[in-house]
Amino acid sequence: MTGLTENEKYEFRIIAKNAAGNFSEPSDSSGPITITDEIESPRASMDPKYMDIIFINAGETLGLFYEYRLYAENIAGIGKCSKVSEPVAARDPCDPPGQPTVTNITRTSVSLSWTKPEYDGGAKVTGYIIERKEEERWLRCNFTNVQETYFVVTGLTENQKYDFRVIAKNAAGLFSEPSNCTGPVMIKDDVEPPRIMIDAKFKDVVAVKAGEILKITADFSGRPLPVISWTKDGKEIEVRAKVNIVSTDTCTSVIIKDCIRSDSGQYVLTLQNVAGIKSFPVKCKVLDRPGPSAGPLDVTDVTAEKCILAWGPPQEKGGAEISHYIVEKRETSHLAWTLVHGDLKATTCRVTNLQKGNEYIFRVLGVNKFGIGEALESDPIKPTDPFSTPSPPTHVKITDVRKPVPSVMWQKEDVNLKDSATIYTNDNSTSITVEKATRNDSGKYTVTLDNSIGTAKPSVDGGSEVIGYCLEKRDKKCLRWQKVFKDPICAVTQKVQDLIEGKEYQYRVCAMNQAGEGPYSDVSDFYRAADPIGKDCVI
Repeated sequence: MTGLTENEKYEFRIIAKNAAGNFSEPSDSSGPITITDEIESPRASMDPKYMDIIFINAGETLGLFYEYRLYAENIAGIGKCSKVSEPVAARDPCDPPGQPTVTNITRTSVSLSWTKPEYDGGAKVTGYIIERKEEERWLRCNFTNVQETYFVVTGLTENQKYDFRVIAKNAAGLFSEPSNCTGPVMIKDDVEPPRIMIDAKFKDVVAVKAGEILKITADFSGRPLPVISWTKDGKEIEVRAKVNIVSTDTCTSVIIKDCIRSDSGQYVLTLQNVAGIKSFPVKCKVLDRPGPSAGPLDVTDVTAEKCILAWGPPQEKGGAEISHYIVEKRETSHLAWTLVHGDLKATTCRVTNLQKGNEYIFRVLGVNKFGIGEALESDPIKPTDPFSTPSPPTHVKITDVRKPVPSVMWQKEDVNLKDSATIYTNDNSTSITVEKATRNDSGKYTVTLDNSIGTAKPSVDGGSEVIGYCLEKRDKKCLRWQKVFKDPICAVTQKVQDLIEGKEYQYRVCAMNQAGEGPYSDVSDFYRAADPIGKDCVI
């Protein structure tokens, strides 16, 4: 009510009027009221939600606990204080997280990612609050603690725009200022096929020295985020001590430490999502010494003194062509290797000067410009002739016994007269007749008498033709065998001479070929050297 005079006293009452224009009875009087200004001191109270958000001020010591109360003030003065707050430690404020970025959009959801605050206020960041702006209001999106720096907001409306921001909370219970907003995001299916962006150097063969690190890095894009896979020579790469795969939402890398020859090959990065699939191959070559030659190391054409080796080129050449091969040998009873060939271009080798009966191992080493490669070894082999000694002769028997009767040969001045004269010989005598003799038949005639021995042929020649036989005899009263002839004999029957009449003899025979003497035959029975009428001893 206006138009009143200050310090004057007034009384007031109220009369009601209805729609028909009728008035009611007046109300009771208000009583005298003096018109003056009436001012009340203000009151203050502290909202509990701010009691934990106390930042350090000038003069306060970081880490100490403080209590706070508030006063309100107007033109009438300072009002009563609020209730005292709970004790709160003075702390630095936590920085806001990085601006969230949209990594994927569907008809009902948005995938966000962000970075951690640069400064956590002296206490570890324990979680994040994600908010969306809807009709000028900020609404919370997560109702559980989010510890990661990514989140999928669901339950959104298709074809509607939203803003998103993130607030960090640390272990002290302090909340940061909100991050910068994403800007309006339209909710709709956003599909983009995978795309790979890679350094131009990976389009050529990548060469890495043995022992160094191989790192292949590629940036990529695609919505929804593509699934990443790395393969080597068609097989999926397994993460282990020396192999690691590191991937983010925009980049992926494969890292191989301490490269060796087997790390050479083709590495393929493959990205796949609902919009398509994309692959990129990278060929890698590790520069190193060659691997072992392709085996086995074949040993053929073995004889007592030589053999032939054959092998294949190394499958792992170490990133350079094989310049030559080194061939070595060693006896199994020794540890030292002996050089056979030091600069061999071919993949075959003829080895000579082997010792018969010794056991050998051979090895081959490929050589490129980075050094001598790993060795390929053969199985142990023992040089032997491709044939063996013949088996013992069989059916050795005495066919006749008599005094030794010599074979007869007539000669004139060292010329055999067998064809130019008539020679008659029996068991007791010999004669020569020259018909129609002339003076050219004059001269000195000589008769030579000789005995010989013989054996039967062996059943097995050992792979080499029999070149002779060795005949031995033994007196019944002696244990030692004696060779009948110094040189081998060729016939399978032979006459034995120089026997002592009355003694009993036993005989045995062995065959000989290029491998040497074979085993002896079974011994014959004992036969007495005697002189039956008109008979000799024939074996």
